[in-house]
Amino acid sequence: MLAGVIASSQSSSPGSSPWILLDEFATIAHRRNATTATALTSAGGTVEISFELVDPPAISPWFANFSGVKEREYKRKPQILNATDSLILMRMAVFPDDDDGRRVVDCFVYNAGGGSGHAGTTKPPSLVLIPGPYPKTYNPKQFGILPCGGVTDADEPSPEHYHVIFPARRVKAQAAHEMHVFSSETKAWTTKLATVVVDWETGLHDVVRHAASSAVPAGGGAGGRWMAWIDLWRGVLLCNVLDEDPVLRMLQWPVPPPRGEFIIEMYDARSIRDATVSAAAGEVRFVEVSFDGGAGTWTATAWKREFGSAYWFKCFEVDIADILAKDSTRLSSLVSKVWDDEVEKRGLSKVCRVAPTLSLSAEDDVVYLMTGMRSEGGASPEAMLLAVDGREARLEAVEEVPFFMTYTPCAFPRLDDRASCGTQQEH
Repeated sequence: MLAGVIASSQSSSPGSSPWILLDEFATIAHRRNATTATALTSAGGTVEISFELVDPPAISPWFANFSGVKEREYKRKPQILNATDSLILMRMAVFPDDDDGRRVVDCFVYNAGGGSGHAGTTKPPSLVLIPGPYPKTYNPKQFGILPCGGVTDADEPSPEHYHVIFPARRVKAQAAHEMHVFSSETKAWTTKLATVVVDWETGLHDVVRHAASSAVPAGGGAGGRWMAWIDLWRGVLLCNVLDEDPVLRMLQWPVPPPRGEFIIEMYDARSIRDATVSAAAGEVRFVEVSFDGGAGTWTATAWKREFGSAYWFKCFEVDIADILAKDSTRLSSLVSKVWDDEVEKRGLSKVCRVAPTLSLSAEDDVVYLMTGMRSEGGASPEAMLLAVDGREARLEAVEEVPFFMTYTPCAFPRLDDRASCGTQQEH
């Protein structure tokens, strides 16, 4: 059972969960609290980043405030690319102070701080601009961040230094990728060649067509030298990117995509699948939600696999309707909205989507289900985020959220209660 999960947002106790669900996109606004950090942009202005932390299944918002340059309207909000531990990799558009309308995309690493600093003080948050030029890409989600894994005087992991990593396939050499690596210690980009190791799971076709939706550290001994790129249709691409002669290999998912290649080309895998890698536990976890149109049932099934093993082990398989029927009255009247017959708790034909997100904790089997519903005019603008303990087949919590909201799991250190409830607002 996930410690700190709440029965509803009204009864939440901020700061009890060791990780959060972070809105993928920022709100342009001024907030100041214990999480606030500032940096100069490449355009010469200043950007200020702040977060408001709430326990899952509520989604934590974050805010970007720009100053020092001419303000312009633009459609692309600052975006979180990937996060690991207290490090968050984000990108945002900035505009040089001229009249040609030129837009520049900057990448930043936000460090949430925490831990022990000099003389026993707590390290404050920081925001660092990653210098360009960046590798050209149509998929910025392939940019990952890998902590160096040093230790402090208290023998705790130190996130002060890190690498930003981006893989680029060589057009004329399908069996190799160029690994572009930025080091926070040297402040420079370097490039090395990683070769594909072809085995029973790793084929050139799969590697070439691999399209990652996230990039996360995958451990690999002291310092953590492996990176994992997750394609929810095709599998996990692993690389010992910091070694002298890095190699690439694939881990295939325990089940193929439903309806094969057709669904890969037509649908976003995040609507039915999720996966997470635990570097500490040395394993990858995977969940898929399936719908039986004849029976009108939604089923969530999760597996896990240890690195070094060739086998997937099933963690749980739960019928979502059974869980809701058993637990909905205990938690919230919100859940009653999903039923065709609210009195008898029957029928889920109003449910049009159940998108899963796995907990970051390898010790529990909690999965968060973004449950969208149909309305008379199509999809409802509101959805419910359900926290389900798959092992115990129990509904733990529920939160009402916007249907099209996307979010990123993040292990964010809780610096101060002000980050949750004492923010200052301007504008």
